Amino acid sequence: MTPTEFMREYTAVGKNHDLEAILSFIADDAVFLFSNRTSHFGKDAIRRAIERNFDIIKNEEYRIEDMTWLASSDEVAACIYEFHWSGEIDGKPVEGAKVTRKYYSHWYKEHVETVTHTDTNGYFEFGGAWKHAIVGVLHQPVIEEEVVVEYNNTNHTVFEVAKMDYESFGELSAVQNRDREHGKDRLIKKDGKLFLKFDLDSDKVPIGR
Repeated sequence: MTPTEFMREYTAVGKNHDLEAILSFIADDAVFLFSNRTSHFGKDAIRRAIERNFDIIKNEEYRIEDMTWLASSDEVAACIYEFHWSGEIDGKPVEGAKVTRKYYSHWYKEHVETVTHTDTNGYFEFGGAWKHAIVGVLHQPVIEEEVVVEYNNTNHTVFEVAKMDYESFGELSAVQNRDREHGKDRLIKKDGKLFLKFDLDSDKVPIGR
């Protein structure tokens, strides 16, 4: 079996949540490093960690993209890749999370950051960001905007868009142009405000990307 075939089959059994099949691909002295900063040494510890994940995370889906092999021979193989996953954990709203809004105007060379926190229902709100100016030079507006939620010592980028105009709700069209399939569901305009919806458990790609 080639390293590429190995990774393909390992990914397939993982998607099926077949624990014994997964463990058959793992060496007795393997080490697993998880994104929550935990380390698991040896197959028994890895078994317990995977079992716990299967118990906690419901309706899990994941995929591996952009795999690049750093080494591949009969003696050693190493690769890097992007890992994307989604699932449900408790299904509870996130309360007390730190939310930071950042935007940068290329024309005005202006960086602005605003911070708030989610309420008991997992909601947060920022006031509008406005700048009144008269510009007598034709130019292309570029305003980069980002919203980051910090929860359980992890930063989640939930909104990321480059706005190419000075319209009050130009973010809406920017998001819908980038994400035609889901954009209309994830960012909407209502009662003179923009509402975004992001699930920290299941949504792994920022709104607007």
